[in-house]
Amino acid sequence: MEEDEPKVFRYIFDPLKRTSVKVFHETPSKHRTALHITNLEEQKENFLRFGKIPSFKFTGSVENYFKKKKTNVRFEFLPEAKIILENVRQQYGSGDNFLDAAFGQKLNQADATDFMINYVKSHGLDGQLNIVWTNDLNCSGRMVWHGPNVRFNRPEARKFTLFLKRTEDNIFLRERGIRGLADHEIGTHFMRMNNDGLQPWYSNRQKFGLRPTKSYCGIICEEGLAAINTLLQSHVKMLWAPALLYYTACMSLQMSFKELFEHLGTHVCDLEQRWKLVMRVKRLLPDCNAQGGSGQDQCYFEGAVRILRQAQEIDFKLLYAGKICTDELHRIRRIARQDCIRLPYFLKDILSYKRVLEEMAVLNGLVQRVKRPLSCRRASSRKKNKKKNFQNKFRILSSPTRARTLSSVPHPPLLSRRSRSLKCDDN
Repeated sequence: MEEDEPKVFRYIFDPLKRTSVKVFHETPSKHRTALHITNLEEQKENFLRFGKIPSFKFTGSVENYFKKKKTNVRFEFLPEAKIILENVRQQYGSGDNFLDAAFGQKLNQADATDFMINYVKSHGLDGQLNIVWTNDLNCSGRMVWHGPNVRFNRPEARKFTLFLKRTEDNIFLRERGIRGLADHEIGTHFMRMNNDGLQPWYSNRQKFGLRPTKSYCGIICEEGLAAINTLLQSHVKMLWAPALLYYTACMSLQMSFKELFEHLGTHVCDLEQRWKLVMRVKRLLPDCNAQGGSGQDQCYFEGAVRILRQAQEIDFKLLYAGKICTDELHRIRRIARQDCIRLPYFLKDILSYKRVLEEMAVLNGLVQRVKRPLSCRRASSRKKNKKKNFQNKFRILSSPTRARTLSSVPHPPLLSRRSRSLKCDDN
């Protein structure tokens, strides 16, 4: 495998291929999901200016969304989320100050576009995906593809598009934030999506005993890995944003829209950021001011915690072979095509990558560094020194001109020929 690694990162630039960049006021209708809100800006202005409770309109039906497992609010990792939020509040005062420290100063759209183009070209992906800036996204970025249905097994006919939100409430439009967004959307989602099309299980995952790509576990693994990669270039590698999403979903079950909006002021001062957080957990409710919410956004923090706690046992290069969960790696190890997959720059040195993940896990209080007691360390050092001294007792230098090391064991005394101890006993 070590001999094949240079081939993976040897990219050939085709001058005829170009990644297009477009700017839209609204997302094209063919790329809108059922959860796309058509009156988002209107409802946001009415709430922030006049305090009116929003009533959202969607492009599709959302009645059955609450029946899905991924929308259930979970509390398993709430203690970890609270610890991270409290540590950030004590160290930086608010999440706004944390974003400045972690991701740097804000960036304009032109500079962000230049970085994205360079990122695409540096990975040899020029012309393989397009970039679209729009105003009405519900999130910071979203990678989508359209083409023939998966069952036709024509992955080469897929066309990928990266949608980015161009308004100021995009927290990743910053000097280092745009790098994290690129690692999230392109370095994680696009790479794994593209590699998945090269694998034998692409058109029939059930045949190989694999979960669907949009399964509950699949989403947790995918978004958790992306959340981790978002922080690789951050100055402060704390899972503040995923922890806040997890915490917001938990608090939504006991607070109304206004109460939750005011409660989050402890962690976020920016009004538009708070609006975005509350909107995402309350948007599916028939009455947004009622208690309750969706736990769909908890997948970022939950997935990140699970991966960081077992990072040293995960084969991340094999994990990038496709849209695979961590507990499915043993099933694809012998059948995965790894000689043709693309890997992001941060997986070129897998040891450094795992080292960063270990530091991230310790920083966020998810794992603890195990230190041996001082007595154990002294005992082991004594054994090593004792063994080393024993081996050096009979050390002889290879050069014949140098003095030889004297043995610490005394030689037996030489006996003369007349010594009685050497005489034979006649009896």
